[in-house]
Amino acid sequence: RNKDPWRQTRQAKDFYKHDISIDDSQDINVHHIFPISKIPSDFTEDEAHDVANVTFTLSSTNKSIGEAEPNAYLKNIPQNILKQNLIPDEQSWKIDRFRDFSS
Repeated sequence: RNKDPWRQTRQAKDFYKHDISIDDSQDINVHHIFPISKIPSDFTEDEAHDVANVTFTLSSTNKSIGEAEPNAYLKNIPQNILKQNLIPDEQSWKIDRFRDFSS
């Protein structure tokens, strides 16, 4: 099967299992950086599901993170992994900064 060349080039690693690249051979989930349940109600569903608020993780990592807010779990992830997953700097990891994070 023809794999997505973008993923092959980026070789993004899982948040917790840094030796595993996210690709079509893994059990992956779409992970919302800001959990949908924590996003303020004045944001639309489209904003909550915006591509800026999602990344791919292993299913087990997604379950481990659960409903944690980004400022609680992203600080434990190495900078190179955050960069590979296109996560902006930590100033935007608080719920009240969701608009800054997603824009």
